[in-house]
Amino acid sequence: MYAKGRGIIGEKNHKSVLEENEVRDIKKLLKMGITMTRIAKDYGVSDGTIWFIAHNITWKHIED
Repeated sequence: MYAKGRGIIGEKNHKSVLEENEVRDIKKLLKMGITMTRIAKDYGVSDGTIWFIAHNITWKHIED
């Protein structure tokens, strides 16, 4: 579905809390060694959201 451009990904999804530039920043912070809990608190999302970003499960279309 996504390969054919039919899926809604990223900030185009109406339920998205984060924007693409925030996800880029989160990926940079993760590389710097900042904890997932700290990042989640700063961005107002759950630890799980940050974990999914860190493991490239969600927001995988964003380059880090």
